[in-house]
Amino acid sequence: MKTQNIKNSNKIITVFTSTMLTLTAYVNAQTATNSGMTGTAGNGNTPTDWSSGATTPDIYTPSTATSGGFSTPPDGSFVAMIATTTNSGTEYIQQSISGLTDGQQYEIHYDFARSNANTLNTPGAFDITFGSQTLSSGVAEIAWNQESLIFIATTEIQTLRFSPKKASSGFASYLGLDNVTITTKGVPEPSSAALLGLGSLGLLIRRNR
Repeated sequence: MKTQNIKNSNKIITVFTSTMLTLTAYVNAQTATNSGMTGTAGNGNTPTDWSSGATTPDIYTPSTATSGGFSTPPDGSFVAMIATTTNSGTEYIQQSISGLTDGQQYEIHYDFARSNANTLNTPGAFDITFGSQTLSSGVAEIAWNQESLIFIATTEIQTLRFSPKKASSGFASYLGLDNVTITTKGVPEPSSAALLGLGSLGLLIRRNR
């Protein structure tokens, strides 16, 4: 009888462990596709796997960056967007991110810079929206810089959007964006379902002793 109880307990532990490993993999399933902003280089082109707003952004390569007034990007192609009003721009790019966990913190990383071209060099920044939360980047410099912001997911699937905006008065702000990645930040607090599962596991093991 004792041997049978041990076998039952081992089965319970195996099933529970397998379930928790599956949940862990699910938590880390999120990703941003085409983080390097590749696509057909030129004006009015949107990077592959991203969609754009009412007006389209532009794709530059390292060899064409200077033609837009940008310094050499840190890695490959990048996308550029113009903000023509004080508060926001009409150009933006976005994509749907899946595999998220409600309550989990995610860190959005990106490289950004601003153009030094005449009439396009007004200081600017990005409004970054992830689901229902919007945060602002720092003011872009002429040189490329890396920055990250932390968001909390509220649904399994959320839209990630980058919208340019001017940070001061001037004609326009032309902003470059590259290397957008998403990483899990810390460990989410256990949900009620997970806590209930742990409690049930303890009771079942105790019963089988």
